[in-house]
Amino acid sequence: MMKKRFAAFLLALIMILGVTSCAKEAKSAITFRDTVIDEYEYSFLMSYYKGMYLYSYYGLTEDNAAVWTSEISEGVTVNDYLTALTLSSMMSTAIYVELFDEYGLSLTAEETAAVDDAIDSLIEKVGNKAKLNSALSEFGANVETLRKVRLNNLKIEKVQDYLYGENGINTVTKEELDEYYNANYGRTKFIFISKTVDYERDENGEYIKNEDGNIKTHELTEEEVAAKKEFFDELEERVNAGEDFDSLVAEYTMDTGMMRFEDGYYVTSTSTFVESTVTDTVAGLEIGETARLETANGWYLIKRYELIDEGYNKEEYAAAMFGGSLSELLISQRMQEQLSAYSEEVVIDEELMSKYTLASCTPNFYYY
Repeated sequence: MMKKRFAAFLLALIMILGVTSCAKEAKSAITFRDTVIDEYEYSFLMSYYKGMYLYSYYGLTEDNAAVWTSEISEGVTVNDYLTALTLSSMMSTAIYVELFDEYGLSLTAEETAAVDDAIDSLIEKVGNKAKLNSALSEFGANVETLRKVRLNNLKIEKVQDYLYGENGINTVTKEELDEYYNANYGRTKFIFISKTVDYERDENGEYIKNEDGNIKTHELTEEEVAAKKEFFDELEERVNAGEDFDSLVAEYTMDTGMMRFEDGYYVTSTSTFVESTVTDTVAGLEIGETARLETANGWYLIKRYELIDEGYNKEEYAAAMFGGSLSELLISQRMQEQLSAYSEEVVIDEELMSKYTLASCTPNFYYY
């Protein structure tokens, strides 16, 4: 679990850098207390993450200048944004490696040997150590840089497990999970009637699906929109008259997720699988209360329900509505809080940071 957490953390931050010769003494790129990420390690890591980013998100196996000059918002390029995120990532690495020593943690002989064996396998694959050093020099690194990076990754995993693992000193308790769950989430069911499309049905009233499994739709005419509005008004009258809301949801909602999840939706202010106006409406309702909502997409009859105990532990709901794991979410928040507390102590070489940007980095697709 720690490996997955660290991988996700790094993927969320990504990369930069350029080529540096290892023949001269390495400058300190990032320093936290007694821990130093030197220029060569910085260059190597950022080159690798640049390659991973190009491949994972663009399907590219070579550099493309247009990627880095494109803007993600007015005046902010992909290069600007990811350079800042990468710097944050490397600062975090320095902090964790330092905490590894301060907490008195250690790697086992077997763990260290596994790193050395993996590097020996790489050396054998390319022919000899000199050839591997030559290949790595393109990214400003050598075999010793590669070894340091791999050992540091193990150290980071050890620190995260020590802090946030199952028996970690700063792990999330069930009481804390429940407190966060109750304070931030609301459970809702709603009847949604689209004002733009309708579902196709066969002669038996069953939905007709496309080859991809999605229900076929057709665009509504003005007359059909008016009829849908009238039908929705009738549904609202039935709800107000006390008709069973769950049954009406099951029979009439056009929201495919609402058709699937028996509990309805667990939503918070940051939920993205429903319209933000829906989550805002749920937040303003008392348990058992209903409300009508109209958006550009359609009409909603929304009801708020009492939370189900430990609803965040239901596997299907956790994946769809709790970011995969509510525990992981809270741990991630704690990680960020701890890193932020240390960030003012981190010293960076601003000249190196301005010299090595994502746009100028040689992407590394092969070595890590």
